[in-house]
Amino acid sequence: MATFQIEVIVTPRPDTHDPQAEVMTDVLRSLELPDLRVISVGRMLRLAASADTEHRAVEEVRRLCTDLLINPHLETFELRIAATDSAASTVSMPSIDPG
Repeated sequence: MATFQIEVIVTPRPDTHDPQAEVMTDVLRSLELPDLRVISVGRMLRLAASADTEHRAVEEVRRLCTDLLINPHLETFELRIAATDSAASTVSMPSIDPG
């Protein structure tokens, strides 16, 4: 059984209002950094998943995301995977459509 390190990046859906990004952009202006703008504010989790295959680890984390971590009407997520027991390369997983 391998251990996979999986990062979950949760961000607001592009078509939703992101008040945290607006506040951060205002803060940047107050710091006299007008050329910077915050596009979105989200969160990142780093998980360790023990599984027989990368596919199984990804499916377990995807289930966690859809059942608990995200509101599919307001947020989307991306998974980034790297096997920690071997020198596997990082694979970026696109977010899923809740629809």
